[in-house]
Parts: sequence; C-alpha cells; structure tokens
Amino acid sequence: MQQFTYYSGKKPERPNETSSVRKHLRAQRFSWFALVAVLAVFLIVSRRFIPGQSRQTSGANSATSVTSASVTTDTYYMFRYPSRLENHFAKHGSQTGHATKEEYLSAANAVIANPAALHKTEAEDGDDVYFLEDTGEIVFVSTDGYIRTYFISNRAYFDRQ
Repeated sequence: MQQFTYYSGKKPERPNETSSVRKHLRAQRFSWFALVAVLAVFLIVSRRFIPGQSRQTSGANSATSVTSASVTTDTYYMFRYPSRLENHFAKHGSQTGHATKEEYLSAANAVIANPAALHKTEAEDGDDVYFLEDTGEIVFVSTDGYIRTYFISNRAYFDRQ
C-alpha cells in the first residue's frame, strides 16, 4: 500500500549552515557598500581641491568667501594647450611686463603660490581666482587645474567674480 505525506503548511527547517551563509553574504554586501561609499567620498573631496594646495581663511566678503592661498612649490600649473598660452601671452604679456611666454607662465604660477594672494571660487563656473592687491595681478585656474588667463586688474573686478 502506498503512503502519502501531507503538506503541513510549515516551511521546512533549514540547517544552521544556510543561515550562517546568509549572514556571511549580508556582511559581504555591507562591505562592498562601505567600500563604494568611501570611494565616492574620496572622489568628491579630491575633485574640490587641486593637489598640493591648502587654503586658510583670512576674511570673508559679504557674498563670497575670500581666502589667502598657499601652494607648495611642487605644483606647477600650465595652460591647457600651448596655443592658449601663446594667445594669452600675446594679449596680456606686455601688460604684465613679461618678455617671454615662459616668464609669463612662471609669473602666473608665482601669483598662485604667493601666500598674500587673495583666493576665491568664481560663482559662475567654479574656477579658482587668485588676486594680488599690491600688483593687481589676477589668475584664473579651471576646475581641472589649468590656467585660463593671467592679467592685470583691480580689486573691484576680483570682487565681481
């Protein structure tokens, strides 16, 4: 005679080994999530600051924060393309008093590295703006670390940025 087993409606018991595997997978999933979160924070923070740069607050404007910048000498900024350096040197080289493109580029880097330079982030596109009040020199550095321009201006122009 054939014997029938009836379903009681209860889930079958799982061995303890299965629950420990589940716990392990859950912990592993959490580890991956934590790793991705740490990596995301690192990328966000590293994108905001150009390597080799530290900023100290020296005062505040009513609308924007202005800081005094200090940059280590191992950071040397360039124009994105040699043609841009040539164009900007042709336009502003005589105004800034430099005879060669190399002098012009070095002077722009000197403004950025000068601890007396006022620094702020341009509201329009996030560029870094460095300004020396004594000489009127102003340098714009793009968010990805290239010099956009360097010329002589005044404090009112710097404040409008």
